[in-house]
Amino acid sequence: MQPLQACLVNQGATQRLLGHKSQPTVEGPDGLAQVIVARQERSRLLVGSYLVDFWCLGVKDTIPPRKMGEREYELFCESCVRQFNQDFVSISLEDAQAIVYGAVDYARKLGSEPHQDFNTKAQAHLGLPPDNLRPLEFGKDGKPFFISGPYDDAAQVIRTLEASVGKDNFHVLAGLGGLDPDDMMFLE
Repeated sequence: MQPLQACLVNQGATQRLLGHKSQPTVEGPDGLAQVIVARQERSRLLVGSYLVDFWCLGVKDTIPPRKMGEREYELFCESCVRQFNQDFVSISLEDAQAIVYGAVDYARKLGSEPHQDFNTKAQAHLGLPPDNLRPLEFGKDGKPFFISGPYDDAAQVIRTLEASVGKDNFHVLAGLGGLDPDDMMFLE
């Protein structure tokens, strides 16, 4: 495996998942982590990225490892900062694995599988999960919290959550489109 160059995650995720409270509180998407893993491959970087919903759905998207020059990598990281409206901070590979693999395990218990691009190649780039994966707390306030995104089938996710944890054991925040009003719950 190529040598590790960097592991980064958005600052909000470090506060929520890793307990880094000494950093200033940040605004931006809550319940989401963007984990970036860069490995050195000769004169270029091999960069993979994992979009993690740590409140409910696990790995929502993956950018499989791709080769980048130093400048392309800088631009990629800058675009992530803009999208999240918060800085990214360095974390250990073990913390990156705990976030990604922990969220996958949590989501699977709720009936959700990771994004299709979270395949063998993407997992190998992250590294196999260690036997003693750092335990992190997923969900929000002890329960799954599903925030419907533009590509989510909200009605299906709600049915899956009802089957896995029961009707009153999760929270949902969903827009009006595509849901039966009887299935909608607006909390928080």
